[in-house]
Amino acid sequence: MKTNLVGTPFTIDQLEGNNYNLDSILLSHFIKSIPKSINKIYDFGSGQGVLMFYLHLKTEAKIIGYEIQESLDSIAKENIKSNNLLSHLESIHQDIKALKIQQAEMIVSNPPYFKLTKGIPVSELESRKIARHEIHIQLTDLIDIASKSLRTKGIFYLSYRPDRLQEVVVLGEKNNLLIKEIQFVHPYDSECANLMLIKMVKDARPGIKILKPLILYKSKQVMTKELESIYKGELDVTINTES
Repeated sequence: MKTNLVGTPFTIDQLEGNNYNLDSILLSHFIKSIPKSINKIYDFGSGQGVLMFYLHLKTEAKIIGYEIQESLDSIAKENIKSNNLLSHLESIHQDIKALKIQQAEMIVSNPPYFKLTKGIPVSELESRKIARHEIHIQLTDLIDIASKSLRTKGIFYLSYRPDRLQEVVVLGEKNNLLIKEIQFVHPYDSECANLMLIKMVKDARPGIKILKPLILYKSKQVMTKELESIYKGELDVTINTES
């Protein structure tokens, strides 16, 4: 069944149990502008193509997504075709650990956030479990591959969990990827952040710009003006902000 991709002119299909969530929308919003000099963008772990669709509204660059799950890649391919974007977007069924990209200008990723920890429940739906947990790729691999794929001054945009910030910093420094901008996302102004949006640059000079926190809700199901503006008034989507 087709669903509107909120805030865009696109409609997409989704695998049952794998509805797109707020994280991809917030990451695309965090990427304020894409230089016209960038001709190609890579999406690591592109799922059903949602982040690629949002980024397409900001750039004429070719966007190539890599997705390890064949079922999600198949849907992404159909979504791209049905929206007549074959010349702009491409989904490839491939494990990013097998990639041989060099001199990339820009990489984006909304990857699995959670470690597989004994005693912590995981989804019984295999596709959702893989999308949320470090089953096929860990943060160590992701940052290493991103660094090796980028050219000097290449940009890596990442959404991740705030409780793993120290790991991102340490692994980034180890791989010559330094955080240049970071924004923390809070469900309510009285609660701790449960998402962080990060811009990293390869071989950059030290110095981090911490942006104003993004608060999503004033009260239950009542959005802040900031979130309303991100959605452009179109609210017919189930927002998934669960931990």
